[in-house]
Amino acid sequence: MFASIPDDEPLIESKMLTNRINSVQKQVEGRNFDIRKHVLEYDDVLNNHRMVIYSKRNRILEQENVHEEVREMFENQIESFIESTILDDNYDRLEAEEIEKMSEEINSFANFEIININTLRKKNKQELKNYLNENLLKKLEDLKNSIKEEDFFDFEKRLFLQSIDELWMRHIDDMAHLREEVAFE
Repeated sequence: MFASIPDDEPLIESKMLTNRINSVQKQVEGRNFDIRKHVLEYDDVLNNHRMVIYSKRNRILEQENVHEEVREMFENQIESFIESTILDDNYDRLEAEEIEKMSEEINSFANFEIININTLRKKNKQELKNYLNENLLKKLEDLKNSIKEEDFFDFEKRLFLQSIDELWMRHIDDMAHLREEVAFE
């Protein structure tokens, strides 16, 4: 655009125009500075998360037996799953299809049939949590008793690391999505 202006053309000189251009330039530079600042803060947060996750992974790798951590992980996952899946203790108000869907979700979560519709109907949230904990932990103990102890502990370690890795990758994706959303606002 400016290349088409002849060299002998007088330049536009206006204090008001110059001040306005300087003002806009400062605004753009300020915005770019804020964007870089937020990216750096985001990277710092993600780096802190990474350090926590990798220290947890290293601790697991160094341990011989992670059985108690796995039990705790199951209990936490059951608690979280039940709280997010079952919103109301009063199953009488739920349709049969909803109860069947809950039963399917619970069995899918457990990765084997752990509960049927009739058992589900008879339990409130806390009873259901206790029931699932007992049955999942029993299944885990049955597995422990059916193979060599060393193989079982290796299995638990792999299970634990796989869960951490999967959740970490999901977290990275969520944080990247959040970063993109914040950048657009």
